[in-house]
Amino acid sequence: INTAAGKITVGILVMQDICLAIMLAVMPVVSAGGSIERMFMIVLIKLLVMACIILVCRWIWPVCLRALQGSKSQDLFLLGVVTLCVVMTMMTEKVLNSAEVGAFLSGMLINTAPRDLSSKAVHLFEPVRDIFAALFFSSIGMLINPAFLVKQAIAVSILVVGVLIGKVLILTPLVIGLGSDVPGVNLEMAIRSSISLANIGEFAFVLANGGLEMGFLDSEWYKVLLGAAALSLLISPLATNALHHLTKMIILNGVILTPSMEADVAKLQDEKSSTGNSEILLTNVKHHA
Repeated sequence: INTAAGKITVGILVMQDICLAIMLAVMPVVSAGGSIERMFMIVLIKLLVMACIILVCRWIWPVCLRALQGSKSQDLFLLGVVTLCVVMTMMTEKVLNSAEVGAFLSGMLINTAPRDLSSKAVHLFEPVRDIFAALFFSSIGMLINPAFLVKQAIAVSILVVGVLIGKVLILTPLVIGLGSDVPGVNLEMAIRSSISLANIGEFAFVLANGGLEMGFLDSEWYKVLLGAAALSLLISPLATNALHHLTKMIILNGVILTPSMEADVAKLQDEKSSTGNSEILLTNVKHHA
């Protein structure tokens, strides 16, 4: 995370989450229909309301967390943090028609609180987070039908491969462009970062569920997307390692030679040349002997 690749990767992940929150807020407006001008105005109003909520809570949350910390009770502090998250979720459900946006904003506001408060909140919230993460993925597993995946294996496989390759091709120049002024950012690092981001994220389940509820997807395509996302998460570690090795082979064979690799390749070639000369000299000595 402390490297240039890690920082850029985390930044892109955060931007993906922000775009997801905006899409979840916009989807009800688009599904309701109407003129372009009306939809644009509603979306603009929702974004302004979201910004106001963030600004107000950005000031209120540290005050609430500081008051909870003054109670000297970890249980009360944890209960207060959960209450704040639930209130934010209910608020965005009423205002923006999206509870997911409220949950995302809650986590973001906790992280932007003063360091001592945010660290304590994250530490105490970890068991709750793990429980809800387990419930989330368990509920996703209940929606996946293995027989349907076998029946639609070709469509699911094409979607997974297309997303993996497409994200690598899109993110590689994006990482290079964003990190053009950052030391250590080069083609090799950009490829590695894009590979680590190539899988379909778990928030795809939330977005697909919203699309199904609002009529953007039918049940068949919803199941295909769920299967592709689940398969992508399962094979992501294997695919990441395979693509890393493939990239290294391509670079070392000179198909792609990045500035950071030129010195290593030259060193390897010199060592190989020296080894070859030593072997020839040893052969000649043995022959004369």
